[in-house]
Amino acid sequence: MAPGTPQRAVNPQLGIYFGIFVSAMIAVAMLALMLEQLGVGDGLVRLLLLAAPVAFFAAFAGSVTTTAPLEFFAAGRRIPPFFAGLVLATVSFGGIGVVCLPGVIFHAGVDGFAIAIGMLSGLVLMGMLLTPFLRKAGAFTAPGFLARRLDSRIVRITAATVLIIPVLLLCVAEVRVAGMLASRLTGLPVAVAAVLTVILAGLLVVGGGVRSMTWAGAAKGLLALIAITVPVMVISVLLSSLPLPHLVQGNIVRLVSRQEIVRSVPAVFADPLFMDLPGVGLEPVAKQFLQSFGSIGPLAFLLLSFTIAAGMAGMPSILQITGPATGVHAARKSVGWAVLIVGFAIATAASVAAFLRHLLLEQVVGLPAERWPPWIAELIQNGFADIADKSRPALLTAISVDRDMVMFAIPTAAGLPGVVVDLMMVGAFAACLAAACAALVAAGSILSENVVTGLIGDAPPDAVRVVTARLGIVAAAIAVAVMATFSGDPLQIALSALSISAAAGFPVLVLAVFWKRLTPLGAAAAMVAGFGIATSCLVLAAAGVTVLSLPLAGVLGMIAAFTAGAVVTPMTPAASRTAHEFLRDMRVPGGETILDRRARLERMRRIADE
Repeated sequence: MAPGTPQRAVNPQLGIYFGIFVSAMIAVAMLALMLEQLGVGDGLVRLLLLAAPVAFFAAFAGSVTTTAPLEFFAAGRRIPPFFAGLVLATVSFGGIGVVCLPGVIFHAGVDGFAIAIGMLSGLVLMGMLLTPFLRKAGAFTAPGFLARRLDSRIVRITAATVLIIPVLLLCVAEVRVAGMLASRLTGLPVAVAAVLTVILAGLLVVGGGVRSMTWAGAAKGLLALIAITVPVMVISVLLSSLPLPHLVQGNIVRLVSRQEIVRSVPAVFADPLFMDLPGVGLEPVAKQFLQSFGSIGPLAFLLLSFTIAAGMAGMPSILQITGPATGVHAARKSVGWAVLIVGFAIATAASVAAFLRHLLLEQVVGLPAERWPPWIAELIQNGFADIADKSRPALLTAISVDRDMVMFAIPTAAGLPGVVVDLMMVGAFAACLAAACAALVAAGSILSENVVTGLIGDAPPDAVRVVTARLGIVAAAIAVAVMATFSGDPLQIALSALSISAAAGFPVLVLAVFWKRLTPLGAAAAMVAGFGIATSCLVLAAAGVTVLSLPLAGVLGMIAAFTAGAVVTPMTPAASRTAHEFLRDMRVPGGETILDRRARLERMRRIADE
């Protein structure tokens, strides 16, 4: 860091603050358990479990409001690697990972790991190919980075227009999941709960931007991690006497495989490009757990994993989280922490899916209705599961389980108190809220730093930048609230967002970092081509006009983007000398952040002129 650069030190009391938060949440959970045992109504207990963490999130977000652009857009560049990695992991995994992934693995078996592999690979791709360079550049948004790298207003406006679409779609998916969880906790209609969630997310970040999002996001990540993993560890002890489900998962899966063979669960083989992921609502078990390429064909498995990986690596709302790290090395470390946390979460989701299959096979399948355990009736009553023919001994293929309720069905199946289910839902809601907040901040930052700046041609004053970003957050929240009221599968919406991000964002970011010759018109052509091909394929597939699967849309879009960039670039004038100097400085791994250095020099020049 060069002398004279304003940089506030990292608060050494962070561990104490978040330790107090975790202790308070544990106390709330214990109080809820006691209230349940005393016969207090479920509605009051659920309200306590939901209101207490929301109050803490509001306190975290409200205490760090700011009007300084560096604080609002990058949290002052002083987020320690672990906390930055925790927020990055929470936003990357999100409510889609917590709620939908266990259900996908439960129904699709090992085929569901296509999504898990894509998530982890996306973080690795981002950490290796993009994070160090974007952090050294110091731009607040991905479109802002492209505009600085190519020194072009056209690139700035094009990138902002194209890349804000997947951000909003991903936010809609997370809000849909959060609305479903909030509806079960409060009794409100799903659409109303989703709109209230958007309002809450907007209020949490409109005052402090990225600063509010990161510090409150770290608390949300801790709550989600503890609320999900602790009950699963207890269930692991009940099933195997070992507290780590990740270590006993192998034995459970072997038991499941043997039981499925004995119960004649079918083995299904799909065509190479076939993809049939479980949808919203109750779906029957259709294939063996360990049998591969039954729900997803082998080629579709590879394409889906690669599309998700590229989509996550190029998603602006995820890339923005590495900007507040204290330096390039810290940004790399934050991605490493995120990979570790997401890997742990994926292994936990897989354990939940295997445990529920094991309990169904051991205690329900093959038995008449009078010998079924009480918990299966409770799952049916709550709408988590159903059995097709209750007059005959149950078959596994006759049992239907709600994809999005697998994570919350396992505590009931293991005989844990009902408040544990509510606690896990609150943890999942916190993960959804963190991802939604990150998306709203990214959308607001893109509107302020790129649309407004690109239209007026010059950077507005600092106060105007923050105000326009806040207005952008409000506008994005309104758009998300309107879209969230329509029905739709949140998993499919999220995968569509990642497909568009993979096609429109990832190729141009990689080209901007590693191809010196890239021109502004080449970059714009790459984004437009990737976005156009991917969205066209998705729209045609949704309309039933073509049979192109969702992952193929992302891959075709990526091919189109790279091709358009390679073809248009040699035909157009090279980027300016300023752009080449920016690229040269960006490739130096250490030293002061480029844009921060320019801001410091501009500040010194103004002082000298005065």
